[in-house]
Order: sequence, then structure tokens, then C-alpha cells
Amino acid sequence: MENISADIERQCDVLDREVYPAVQSILDSAVLYCCDEEHDMDIRSQSLAVLRIRNEFESLTLLERKLVFRAVKQAGKKKSGFLQGSNTNLGELLRLMKNKDLKIKFYLNLINSGCPKQTSILDELKSSFDQLFDIEKQKLYDLITRLLPFSTPLVTGTSYFNKN
Repeated sequence: MENISADIERQCDVLDREVYPAVQSILDSAVLYCCDEEHDMDIRSQSLAVLRIRNEFESLTLLERKLVFRAVKQAGKKKSGFLQGSNTNLGELLRLMKNKDLKIKFYLNLINSGCPKQTSILDELKSSFDQLFDIEKQKLYDLITRLLPFSTPLVTGTSYFNKN
């Protein structure tokens, strides 16, 4: 637990400064590619899924940059999943983040199953989530779960955020 505060700080910075901009760039390229009128209908039909991925991704990154990273860094310094004097509950934030990640995965799977002509940009989009985003996010999740009390239920169960 000694280095958890520094590990959290480092992982939040990696996500914020390296991973999210890289994924956002590929995502923007995929949106432009799928919406291009010159492509056949198979490619253009993927635009709705790609737009939903972008929407969920931007919502997730905004949530993490404005709330999660700050709360996790504070909790890392206090080594607690509940912040004193705050209504922030890391277990609840973790559920919300995982819910958004699952929505992104769902839309990524729609692209895979719905596009017989896989293109390089859509393949690159999928691999950016599989090989960059998921790996780095899992590192953050592992750090957050180290802060949570053993009695905190993870991801399962009813949550306020799951209703939205």
C-alpha cells in the first residue's frame, strides 16, 4: 500500500495524457471514415455504432477527468474507498465506469458483426480499445479495488448509475 498513491497518480496521468488522446484520434478518424458519402453502404451503416462509441467514450473521459481521477487520487492518499466529508463512493464510481466500458464494448461488437468488409480504420479502432484502452483501464481498476473495503460489492447489484 505504500506506493499506491504514486501508482494511482501515474496511472491517471497515463490514461489522461496518453491513452485517451490516442483513442480519441482513432475514433475521430473512424467517424469521418464511416460518414464519408463515397463509401459503400456496409461502411456507412457502421456510423451509428461508431458515433455511439464516441459518445460513450467522451462521456466516460469527461466523468473520469472531472470526478473519478480526483476522487481516486484523494482516496489513494487516505488509503480509503470512502472519502471523509464527501459523498463520493469509489465502489459506485467503479460501477459507473465499468457500465460505460461495457456499453463501449457492446457497440464495438456491433461493428465486428455488422461489417463484412472490415476496414483498417475499424480494425484499428477495435485494437485501440483491446490493446491500449482496456489494458490501461484494468490497471486503474486494480488500483481502485485495492482501496475498497473487502465488504464493498463490485459491479454487481443495483446502483443509482445503472438506472441511468
